[in-house]
Amino acid sequence: MIEKAAKVYEKTGKLGETAEELGVSIQKCRKLLISAGVYAPKTERIEHIINMYNKGKSKKEIAESLGISERYVHAVLPYEKCIYNSENRTENAKRIEKCRKGKNA
Repeated sequence: MIEKAAKVYEKTGKLGETAEELGVSIQKCRKLLISAGVYAPKTERIEHIINMYNKGKSKKEIAESLGISERYVHAVLPYEKCIYNSENRTENAKRIEKCRKGKNA
């Protein structure tokens, strides 16, 4: 999904159009594009968050030191793990999906 988002964004050049074509929210689309390395909102605050994270600070530590929510910190950072609907899911993601299907049967 990350690669597909990057290709669509390359074609459209617009976040909203990319989200619409992928059938996802703008927030999810932005996160996919950040993870792909093709979209980086340029504000000093976001760059500071990314720098702190790259230096080993946890999301909670960043949020507390800047007086912002962990959700905001999480929103501006790339995905850390594989996405469940991806073709390249982790074994854990496959196991969780199997368990969830069993509970809904």
